[in-house]
Amino acid sequence: MAARSSGDENGGMRIRHSLRCALVLAGCIGVSAAALAATPPPSSSKKPPCALDAKERKETIRQEKQFLKRYPEEAAHRRAQLAALKPVINGVRLGYKRYYELAAQRKPLDKERAVYENKPVPAWLETKLDTSDAQFVGLTKLLRGHEQKIGQIQARYQCQRDTYGKLWAGAAPGSSACNRPACASP
Repeated sequence: MAARSSGDENGGMRIRHSLRCALVLAGCIGVSAAALAATPPPSSSKKPPCALDAKERKETIRQEKQFLKRYPEEAAHRRAQLAALKPVINGVRLGYKRYYELAAQRKPLDKERAVYENKPVPAWLETKLDTSDAQFVGLTKLLRGHEQKIGQIQARYQCQRDTYGKLWAGAAPGSSACNRPACASP
């Protein structure tokens, strides 16, 4: 009854234990409670709790090592996130600064337009109003793009924390491949 698994670093102990338990449960062999208690449980190895083939495990461990080399602790990861957000936030600040400049330029145009309330608006004023409207539309698109980029950066770094964050607490190598969040799925 000495079942062994080739390549099992525990000498087949896990398989023997599982096989014995399965046979007992199936009623094929009768074992006393004392004998079951004496059977050693499977040893806790440094393998992840999910099944990975050797290539997947090696790749996962390589990715984890790269991540931990780049971000040895969560604080370093948060600093990198802030550094990634900084240029986008500066773009938003510049966008709002330009918005207030455009709003200030628009006020006299709106006053001039009020003069022509019941009359046709001159072509020169219509052109300036259309130009101003186009600048506001362009600026709005730019600010929305910055808003989306901020969301993408936040989501990317949060996904990394969800995927690799347990490694900072000392999780087993290769464990990030198990129970990956939806954002990390290929």
